[in-house]
Amino acid sequence: MLILVDVLDAGLPPDAAQNGTLRFSVTGPGVNGARGFTVRGLTDNWAARRAQANAEFPMGYDCVLLARDGAAIGLPRLARLEQ
Repeated sequence: MLILVDVLDAGLPPDAAQNGTLRFSVTGPGVNGARGFTVRGLTDNWAARRAQANAEFPMGYDCVLLARDGAAIGLPRLARLEQ
């Protein structure tokens, strides 16, 4: 699934989130430790809905977040997100 977002930044510190911006930490297969990213353009409940859709492996979906500037982050269905 390809999701277009307004802003996507893997380099911002956790306290850089502003109004309408969500900060996530991602862990799981293919991720070395935990990695963080900030995104603007998703609903507040997007991560919870994604987790629910991916709860029963192999069901669920892999997704790519793509920003207007071309920045992209791939999220396999087994990746875990925390806000």
